[in-house]
Amino acid sequence: MDSPSCVAANPQLNTADYESEKPPVTSIHWYQRLGSNGFRTLSLGTIIILAGFSFLFFLWRCDSTSMTWKYIVVTGWASQSATLTIEIISLVLAAQVGIATSMLASIALESFQVTLPDAAAISIIRYTNMGPGDLASALTAGMQRKDFMTATAVVFPLVVTTFLSQFLGTVLLWDVAVGDVVGKRQVRSLRTMQPIGGNGTIDFSNRKDYYWMLKPPRYPAFAEYSMNHTLEDGVSDTGSTLRAFLPLATSAERTRLHSYSGDATVFDSRVVCMPPNFTYVTAGINEAGQGYDGFDIIQLAGRFGLIKKLPEGVWISHKWPLEGYPFNCSASLPLAPAEQQDVTPQMPLTLCLWHAGGNGGLTSELQSSSGGWTYIVIHTTGSRAGWYSLLQKQNVTKLNWHFTERDEWMDCHPNNSEEYKLSVSLCTADFSTATFSIHAISSSPRTEPDIDWDFSRATFSTAAIRQQLVKNATSTPDSRGLLTLDAQAKHSWKQTKKVVQNFTQETYGAGRDWAATTNVTAMMCTHCFDSPVHTSGTKWVNPSHVSLFQDILRTTGRPALAIQAHFSTMVQMVYYDRLPTNQNVGVVTLDEFVQVTLPNSFQGFTATFVLVALHLLLLCVVTRKFLSNVRFSVSPPAPGVEEAS
Repeated sequence: MDSPSCVAANPQLNTADYESEKPPVTSIHWYQRLGSNGFRTLSLGTIIILAGFSFLFFLWRCDSTSMTWKYIVVTGWASQSATLTIEIISLVLAAQVGIATSMLASIALESFQVTLPDAAAISIIRYTNMGPGDLASALTAGMQRKDFMTATAVVFPLVVTTFLSQFLGTVLLWDVAVGDVVGKRQVRSLRTMQPIGGNGTIDFSNRKDYYWMLKPPRYPAFAEYSMNHTLEDGVSDTGSTLRAFLPLATSAERTRLHSYSGDATVFDSRVVCMPPNFTYVTAGINEAGQGYDGFDIIQLAGRFGLIKKLPEGVWISHKWPLEGYPFNCSASLPLAPAEQQDVTPQMPLTLCLWHAGGNGGLTSELQSSSGGWTYIVIHTTGSRAGWYSLLQKQNVTKLNWHFTERDEWMDCHPNNSEEYKLSVSLCTADFSTATFSIHAISSSPRTEPDIDWDFSRATFSTAAIRQQLVKNATSTPDSRGLLTLDAQAKHSWKQTKKVVQNFTQETYGAGRDWAATTNVTAMMCTHCFDSPVHTSGTKWVNPSHVSLFQDILRTTGRPALAIQAHFSTMVQMVYYDRLPTNQNVGVVTLDEFVQVTLPNSFQGFTATFVLVALHLLLLCVVTRKFLSNVRFSVSPPAPGVEEAS
């Protein structure tokens, strides 16, 4: 430094005499003793460090609610700006380490912590140095225990922090990963709906590949507004469930969607199930061959009386006859024992349409008029041979039926048998679809599930599909890979609807073949028949639909949820089949999640901050010791910052 002399440790020197002969300390201000360069490096450098970490904290802590943060991240500058900031901080640290090393060398010389042979080298370190490494070795050789805390105790931690500071950029970038951020708002023109009564370029009136015969090509994401599913007093209700199908043709567009505002087709998928009130029931057999091996189905007939308790939205015409309305449906049976090998067991299930029309049903939230569809779900218990024996030997019109209510089911026991029963649930829905202006939003991107084949069970695996289509008391649209439909204004939709589309009429056949014909049964069991053929009264359903219906009923016990998922799937099939033919174009606004590089944890940031904080603490200790203990040295005007860095 600026002092012309230095004192080295010497066992022959009487330090007491030296202390008595110290010249008076020149009265200068502390910042003059640090020198202009040292003062700027310590003060301004510390401000730069704090400002840099404030910016890094902003990058790590903020989210897309900040437009500045969003701009930096979406434009791809997150990693670059973090790297540039930490490089500036590293340069400042290197400069401050050079100043600190010079001050430590002055402290060591004036407190007799170096040997005489090292005194010249230590004196040079006061003016130019390459960091605290060289100083540490000299201090180790001449260390005196009584002065250990003055310089030696500081120089070694400074060596460690200086070494570790070379890796600040690497440590900080441990927190950086690829993530999703909401991108820029877009305004697009999409084919959102068809004109009333229009079928576009596809003639849906004479289709042969009915949707219930086809495997769904996809299970697209949609927006949903729903109330909780309830079960009370023998009534199972999915609650108000409105599902908006978005006019985005590709899976990539739907899976990256964050928010959507514009026209969309809304589907009322609410289903209510309850135990039927039978006035009488008969059962017969349908033999495709001789004996029970050719016994395919049970033909169940009878009449429904008035329902004991009607849930909200369900209505019955005042013209309901006292004897009730007739029904005639099919009930499936399991395979014969010889045919059950290598086959995954399934519940014998059928879904029978009992179209009450103006006699009753569920009123849709999308329609001002009352209508809807009524279905009968039948689950058969017992062996094929037993049912064959029972129905062959008895006069079917004189069977003694015993009825037991069980939640939304009515268990029908022939001749009071506990082994054989037909469990029947009466379900009503109004699967209306209409186009409205909607707003939907999601907090994260999603994947669209597919139905896969499970080779171990020799059946379709529907777990991912059920996650999407079946709601429960704790699930949210986001947790199920959906968007949340804002339906606060749904009370006005009946007046503001643009077009009503009867997609449901096309799901089970052309020309309303199934949807408008009463007493036609869909066979919801793939392995319950010897000879699967279509008849005027029975329809075979694609195994993928069957697996979904079976698994939902098996896991939840609620036919309402199974019917809701089944028709949601098919109505979506119709919707996306017709989407390219839509003639009306609407303007919509949307934004999507984009994949960017951004901070996703605080581990590297915390480690970097702790290291720099330790550096600043050591710097404060060194500066205080220098200003209070050094008498003859002044911080150099231009230490070797380049060498120190």
